[in-house]
Amino acid sequence: MVDNEKDMPNSMEDEFAELDYRPKPKKGLILPLLLIVLILIIVIVGVNYLLNDSDETVADEIEIERPGEEQQEPSVDTEPEPDPEVEEEADEIEEEIVPAPSTPPDYDLLELNAHNWLIERTGDGEVIMLHTEELNDVERFFERFDLVEDNIIVYMIESKDDQFVTLLFGLPYSEWSTKAVFIWRDDGWEFLREESVI
Repeated sequence: MVDNEKDMPNSMEDEFAELDYRPKPKKGLILPLLLIVLILIIVIVGVNYLLNDSDETVADEIEIERPGEEQQEPSVDTEPEPDPEVEEEADEIEEEIVPAPSTPPDYDLLELNAHNWLIERTGDGEVIMLHTEELNDVERFFERFDLVEDNIIVYMIESKDDQFVTLLFGLPYSEWSTKAVFIWRDDGWEFLREESVI
């Protein structure tokens, strides 16, 4: 009898060994779980977006009163006090803004007006103003002028921009020393500003 009891567990093991039972992995659970999580995330983000968007819209339409703060209604009669710095900047901007010319600039008058300015600038009524083209023929230049006796200033147009013209002035056969800006205003050229050439 003892032998039979000893044989019994072996026979049970043999039976289970024949069945060869192994738990099978469960397939198909990962994909549905991922879909559920993804759907939850989309729903949460959508609800959050709708709630925030509606809060901003309501806040824009209705002014929320905060406790302890009195809201001031804008009065029609009172004007804000002017800021002196802003007024100075506005004045500077107005000075820089130049109205468009009523007639197109006449560049033939430029040399005459620039020569008059040069006479005032140098204080010499006999100053001779020449364009750089006159320096091309050196022999002819020295036949006409004497650099010791004649006060000669040479000029060149550096730039033209609508009603503005920039002229460079200097001594013959030397570097430019002065830059002057003229503006076409009221059917004539006016001196605007002078800069030194570096």
